[in-house]
Amino acid sequence: MSQSKRLAVAGFCLLSTAAIAETPPSALIQPESGVIVASAQPIDGSLTSKSTAQISSSSEWGRDLKDRLALNYWGAYYGPSVGGPNDYTPSYDGSSGDVQYLDGVITAGYRPSKKTLVGVGVPQIYTPFRENKGITTSNLFIRLSDSEIISRGRFKVGMGSRFYLPTNSDARDAGFVTGIRFEQNTTYDFRKIPLTLGLFTYERPYFYSSKATSGNPLTLYGAPYATYQLSQRLAATLWIDLIQLKQSKGQSMADMPNAPVDVQPGINWDVNDNLSVNPYLNLYPGNLTANASSVGMIVSAKVL
Repeated sequence: MSQSKRLAVAGFCLLSTAAIAETPPSALIQPESGVIVASAQPIDGSLTSKSTAQISSSSEWGRDLKDRLALNYWGAYYGPSVGGPNDYTPSYDGSSGDVQYLDGVITAGYRPSKKTLVGVGVPQIYTPFRENKGITTSNLFIRLSDSEIISRGRFKVGMGSRFYLPTNSDARDAGFVTGIRFEQNTTYDFRKIPLTLGLFTYERPYFYSSKATSGNPLTLYGAPYATYQLSQRLAATLWIDLIQLKQSKGQSMADMPNAPVDVQPGINWDVNDNLSVNPYLNLYPGNLTANASSVGMIVSAKVL
Protein backbone atom coordinates (compact mmCIF):
# COMPACT_ATOMS: atom_id res chain seq x y z
CA MET A 1 0.00 0.00 0.00
CA SER A 2 1.35 3.47 -0.80
CA GLN A 3 1.83 5.99 1.97
CA SER A 4 -1.51 7.82 1.83
CA LYS A 5 -5.03 7.54 3.08
CA ARG A 6 -8.07 6.47 1.28
CA LEU A 7 -11.57 7.62 1.93
CA ALA A 8 -14.64 8.07 -0.06
CA VAL A 9 -17.82 9.96 0.48
CA ALA A 10 -19.47 13.26 -0.10
CA GLY A 11 -18.46 16.08 2.10
CA PHE A 12 -15.41 17.83 3.40
CA CYS A 13 -13.80 16.95 6.63
CA LEU A 14 -10.38 15.34 6.63
CA LEU A 15 -8.68 13.11 3.75
CA SER A 16 -7.66 9.40 2.82
CA THR A 17 -5.52 6.30 2.88
CA ALA A 18 -2.81 5.02 0.59
CA ALA A 19 -1.57 8.39 -0.55
CA ILE A 20 -2.76 10.66 2.14
CA ALA A 21 -1.31 8.77 4.98
CA GLU A 22 2.07 10.32 4.53
CA THR A 23 3.57 9.46 7.85
CA PRO A 24 4.90 5.97 8.27
CA PRO A 25 6.22 5.18 11.77
CA SER A 26 9.76 5.74 10.54
CA ALA A 27 9.16 9.26 9.17
CA LEU A 28 8.13 11.77 11.78
CA ILE A 29 8.93 14.74 9.57
CA GLN A 30 5.94 14.02 7.34
CA PRO A 31 2.95 14.14 9.69
CA GLU A 32 -0.27 13.46 7.82
CA SER A 33 -3.53 12.05 9.02
CA GLY A 34 -7.03 12.29 7.93
CA VAL A 35 -8.29 13.72 4.70
CA ILE A 36 -11.68 14.40 3.20
CA VAL A 37 -14.78 12.44 2.94
CA ALA A 38 -18.34 12.29 3.88
CA SER A 39 -20.47 9.28 4.56
CA ALA A 40 -17.62 6.87 4.85
CA GLN A 41 -14.39 8.54 5.68
CA PRO A 42 -12.79 11.92 6.31
CA ILE A 43 -9.66 13.86 6.04
CA ASP A 44 -10.00 15.11 9.49
CA GLY A 45 -13.34 13.73 10.19
CA SER A 46 -14.72 16.94 11.57
CA LEU A 47 -15.72 18.96 8.55
CA THR A 48 -17.94 16.74 6.45
CA SER A 49 -21.33 17.94 5.38
CA LYS A 50 -22.80 14.97 7.18
CA SER A 51 -21.19 15.67 10.53
CA THR A 52 -22.09 19.34 10.47
CA ALA A 53 -25.67 18.50 9.64
CA GLN A 54 -25.83 16.27 12.69
CA ILE A 55 -24.98 19.20 14.93
CA SER A 56 -28.43 20.74 14.51
CA SER A 57 -30.99 20.86 11.74
CA SER A 58 -33.02 23.70 13.19
CA SER A 59 -32.75 27.46 12.89
CA GLU A 60 -31.72 27.47 16.55
CA TRP A 61 -28.20 26.29 15.69
CA GLY A 62 -25.53 28.20 17.55
CA ARG A 63 -27.53 29.15 20.61
CA ASP A 64 -26.11 26.17 22.49
CA LEU A 65 -22.32 26.25 22.99
CA LYS A 66 -22.18 22.51 22.17
CA ASP A 67 -23.27 23.33 18.62
CA ARG A 68 -20.11 25.34 18.11
CA LEU A 69 -17.61 22.95 19.70
CA ALA A 70 -16.02 20.13 17.69
CA LEU A 71 -14.08 17.09 18.90
CA ASN A 72 -13.41 14.29 16.40
CA TYR A 73 -11.15 11.33 15.76
CA TRP A 74 -10.18 9.94 12.37
CA GLY A 75 -7.90 6.95 11.89
CA ALA A 76 -6.67 4.81 9.00
CA TYR A 77 -5.31 1.35 9.77
CA TYR A 78 -2.81 -0.04 7.26
CA GLY A 79 -3.19 -3.79 7.52
CA PRO A 80 -1.51 -6.95 6.26
CA SER A 81 -1.16 -8.52 2.83
CA VAL A 82 -4.04 -10.64 1.54
CA GLY A 83 -1.68 -13.29 0.18
CA GLY A 84 0.81 -13.54 3.03
CA PRO A 85 -0.36 -11.91 6.26
CA ASN A 86 2.42 -10.87 8.65
CA ASP A 87 3.35 -7.86 10.78
CA TYR A 88 3.85 -5.68 7.69
CA THR A 89 1.74 -3.94 5.08
CA PRO A 90 2.92 -4.81 1.54
CA SER A 91 4.70 -2.61 -0.97
CA TYR A 92 3.80 -2.31 -4.66
CA ASP A 93 5.95 -5.31 -5.61
CA GLY A 94 4.41 -7.51 -2.89
CA SER A 95 7.39 -7.37 -0.54
CA SER A 96 7.05 -6.30 3.09
CA GLY A 97 6.79 -2.52 3.45
CA ASP A 98 6.12 -0.60 6.65
CA VAL A 99 5.09 -2.33 9.85
CA GLN A 100 1.28 -2.28 10.21
CA TYR A 101 0.16 0.95 11.86
CA LEU A 102 -2.79 3.17 12.70
CA ASP A 103 -2.43 6.72 11.36
CA GLY A 104 -4.89 8.92 13.25
CA VAL A 105 -5.66 12.51 14.13
CA ILE A 106 -7.65 14.08 16.96
CA THR A 107 -9.20 17.42 15.99
CA ALA A 108 -10.62 19.87 18.51
CA GLY A 109 -12.07 23.19 17.45
CA TYR A 110 -14.72 25.86 17.28
CA ARG A 111 -17.38 26.31 14.56
CA PRO A 112 -18.03 29.96 13.69
CA SER A 113 -20.87 28.61 11.52
CA LYS A 114 -22.32 25.22 10.57
CA LYS A 115 -19.94 24.84 7.64
CA THR A 116 -16.73 26.31 9.03
CA LEU A 117 -14.22 25.20 11.63
CA VAL A 118 -11.14 26.61 13.35
CA GLY A 119 -9.22 24.03 15.32
CA VAL A 120 -6.08 22.17 16.29
CA GLY A 121 -5.09 18.75 14.94
CA VAL A 122 -3.01 16.23 16.90
CA PRO A 123 -1.63 13.53 14.53
CA GLN A 124 -0.63 10.24 16.12
CA ILE A 125 0.91 7.02 14.83
CA TYR A 126 0.20 3.79 16.71
CA THR A 127 2.38 0.81 15.82
CA PRO A 128 1.32 -2.49 17.45
CA PHE A 129 4.26 -4.63 16.28
CA ARG A 130 8.03 -4.83 16.09
CA GLU A 131 10.65 -2.37 17.29
CA ASN A 132 8.51 0.71 16.66
CA LYS A 133 5.72 -0.54 18.94
CA GLY A 134 3.92 2.31 20.70
CA ILE A 135 2.38 5.74 20.03
CA THR A 136 4.21 8.68 18.45
CA THR A 137 2.78 12.19 18.18
CA SER A 138 3.76 14.06 15.03
CA ASN A 139 3.80 17.82 14.43
CA LEU A 140 0.58 19.52 15.53
CA PHE A 141 -1.29 21.73 13.08
CA ILE A 142 -3.84 24.55 13.11
CA ARG A 143 -6.81 23.80 10.87
CA LEU A 144 -9.15 26.19 9.04
CA SER A 145 -11.93 24.86 6.82
CA ASP A 146 -15.20 25.60 5.07
CA SER A 147 -17.10 22.49 3.89
CA GLU A 148 -19.22 24.43 1.37
CA ILE A 149 -17.37 27.51 0.23
CA ILE A 150 -19.16 26.98 -3.11
CA SER A 151 -22.65 25.43 -3.26
CA ARG A 152 -24.59 25.33 -6.54
CA GLY A 153 -27.39 22.81 -6.20
CA ARG A 154 -25.84 19.34 -6.20
CA PHE A 155 -22.36 20.70 -6.90
CA LYS A 156 -20.24 21.67 -3.88
CA VAL A 157 -16.67 22.71 -3.21
CA GLY A 158 -15.04 22.66 0.23
CA MET A 159 -11.65 24.13 1.11
CA GLY A 160 -9.34 23.85 4.07
CA SER A 161 -5.81 24.51 5.23
CA ARG A 162 -3.34 23.18 7.77
CA PHE A 163 -0.52 25.19 9.31
CA TYR A 164 2.06 22.82 10.78
CA LEU A 165 3.97 23.61 13.97
CA PRO A 166 7.43 22.11 14.73
CA THR A 167 6.27 20.39 17.92
CA ASN A 168 8.00 17.05 17.27
CA SER A 169 11.60 17.06 18.54
CA ASP A 170 12.86 14.63 15.88
CA ALA A 171 11.38 16.87 13.15
CA ARG A 172 13.03 19.96 14.65
CA ASP A 173 16.38 18.16 14.89
CA ALA A 174 16.05 17.26 11.19
CA GLY A 175 15.58 20.93 10.28
CA PHE A 176 11.79 21.11 9.85
CA VAL A 177 10.51 24.67 10.40
CA THR A 178 6.87 24.69 9.27
CA GLY A 179 4.51 23.62 6.53
CA ILE A 180 1.19 24.51 4.93
CA ARG A 181 -1.38 22.24 3.32
CA PHE A 182 -4.08 23.68 1.04
CA GLU A 183 -7.02 21.28 0.50
CA GLN A 184 -9.87 21.25 -2.02
CA ASN A 185 -12.80 18.83 -2.06
CA THR A 186 -15.26 18.90 -4.97
CA THR A 187 -18.42 16.76 -5.01
CA TYR A 188 -21.47 16.19 -7.19
CA ASP A 189 -24.60 14.36 -5.99
CA PHE A 190 -26.66 12.69 -8.70
CA ARG A 191 -30.37 13.39 -8.73
CA LYS A 192 -32.00 10.02 -9.44
CA ILE A 193 -29.46 7.62 -7.97
CA PRO A 194 -27.76 7.67 -4.53
CA LEU A 195 -24.33 8.28 -6.06
CA THR A 196 -21.77 10.93 -5.17
CA LEU A 197 -18.63 11.58 -7.23
CA GLY A 198 -15.80 13.61 -5.77
CA LEU A 199 -12.26 14.83 -6.23
CA PHE A 200 -9.94 15.58 -3.33
CA THR A 201 -6.69 17.47 -3.93
CA TYR A 202 -4.05 19.17 -1.84
CA GLU A 203 -0.78 21.04 -2.22
CA ARG A 204 1.68 20.95 0.67
CA PRO A 205 4.94 22.90 0.82
CA TYR A 206 7.30 22.18 3.74
CA PHE A 207 9.99 24.60 4.87
CA TYR A 208 13.35 23.60 6.36
CA SER A 209 16.30 25.29 7.98
CA SER A 210 19.75 25.35 6.38
CA LYS A 211 20.86 22.36 8.48
CA ALA A 212 18.30 20.02 6.88
CA THR A 213 19.88 17.38 4.62
CA SER A 214 16.65 15.66 3.57
CA GLY A 215 12.93 16.30 3.40
CA ASN A 216 10.04 16.89 1.01
CA PRO A 217 9.74 20.58 0.08
CA LEU A 218 6.60 19.96 -1.99
CA THR A 219 3.88 17.30 -2.16
CA LEU A 220 0.99 17.29 -4.67
CA TYR A 221 -1.94 14.90 -4.26
CA GLY A 222 -5.13 14.12 -6.18
CA ALA A 223 -7.75 11.41 -5.59
CA PRO A 224 -11.07 10.90 -7.38
CA TYR A 225 -13.63 8.98 -5.30
CA ALA A 226 -17.20 7.70 -5.37
CA THR A 227 -19.84 6.71 -2.84
CA TYR A 228 -23.00 4.74 -3.56
CA GLN A 229 -25.55 4.63 -0.72
CA LEU A 230 -26.84 1.07 -0.31
CA SER A 231 -29.10 1.82 2.65
CA GLN A 232 -29.49 4.47 5.32
CA ARG A 233 -26.31 3.32 7.09
CA LEU A 234 -24.39 1.32 4.45
CA ALA A 235 -22.48 2.70 1.47
CA ALA A 236 -20.13 1.25 -1.14
CA THR A 237 -17.00 3.41 -1.40
CA LEU A 238 -14.18 3.76 -3.91
CA TRP A 239 -11.03 5.84 -3.51
CA ILE A 240 -8.25 6.14 -6.11
CA ASP A 241 -4.82 7.51 -5.23
CA LEU A 242 -4.11 8.88 -8.69
CA ILE A 243 -1.64 11.75 -8.22
CA GLN A 244 1.03 11.29 -5.53
CA LEU A 245 3.92 13.56 -6.42
CA LYS A 246 6.55 14.17 -3.77
CA GLN A 247 9.64 16.32 -4.23
CA SER A 248 12.81 15.33 -2.40
CA LYS A 249 15.19 17.99 -1.10
CA GLY A 250 17.55 19.09 -3.88
CA GLN A 251 15.27 17.66 -6.60
CA SER A 252 13.64 19.84 -9.26
CA MET A 253 9.84 19.92 -9.54
CA ALA A 254 10.10 18.50 -13.06
CA ASP A 255 11.66 15.32 -11.66
CA MET A 256 9.04 14.63 -8.96
CA PRO A 257 8.13 10.90 -9.16
CA ASN A 258 4.52 9.72 -8.94
CA ALA A 259 3.89 6.77 -6.61
CA PRO A 260 2.10 3.71 -8.09
CA VAL A 261 -1.63 4.26 -8.49
CA ASP A 262 -3.71 2.28 -5.98
CA VAL A 263 -7.45 1.69 -5.75
CA GLN A 264 -9.41 1.09 -2.54
CA PRO A 265 -12.93 -0.37 -2.80
CA GLY A 266 -14.73 -0.64 0.53
CA ILE A 267 -17.94 -0.65 2.52
CA ASN A 268 -18.78 2.13 4.95
CA TRP A 269 -21.04 1.37 7.92
CA ASP A 270 -22.45 4.17 10.01
CA VAL A 271 -22.72 2.32 13.30
CA ASN A 272 -24.60 5.30 14.72
CA ASP A 273 -24.67 9.07 14.21
CA ASN A 274 -21.25 9.44 15.86
CA LEU A 275 -19.26 6.40 14.67
CA SER A 276 -18.43 5.08 11.19
CA VAL A 277 -16.16 2.23 10.10
CA ASN A 278 -14.94 1.65 6.55
CA PRO A 279 -13.10 -1.62 5.83
CA TYR A 280 -11.44 -1.70 2.41
CA LEU A 281 -9.07 -3.53 0.09
CA ASN A 282 -5.96 -1.79 -1.23
CA LEU A 283 -5.23 -2.89 -4.80
CA TYR A 284 -2.53 -1.92 -7.29
CA PRO A 285 -3.89 -2.05 -10.88
CA GLY A 286 -0.32 -2.41 -12.12
CA ASN A 287 0.30 -5.46 -9.91
CA LEU A 288 -2.96 -7.26 -9.07
CA THR A 289 -1.50 -10.01 -6.92
CA ALA A 290 -2.57 -11.32 -3.52
CA ASN A 291 0.82 -10.48 -2.01
CA ALA A 292 0.67 -6.85 -3.13
CA SER A 293 -2.97 -6.40 -2.08
CA SER A 294 -3.83 -5.58 1.52
CA VAL A 295 -6.72 -4.92 3.88
CA GLY A 296 -7.33 -1.82 5.96
CA MET A 297 -9.90 0.09 7.95
CA ILE A 298 -10.99 3.73 8.32
CA VAL A 299 -12.57 4.76 11.64
CA SER A 300 -14.30 8.09 12.13
CA ALA A 301 -15.76 9.14 15.48
CA LYS A 302 -17.48 12.37 16.57
CA VAL A 303 -17.57 13.29 20.27
CA LEU A 304 -18.89 16.85 19.77
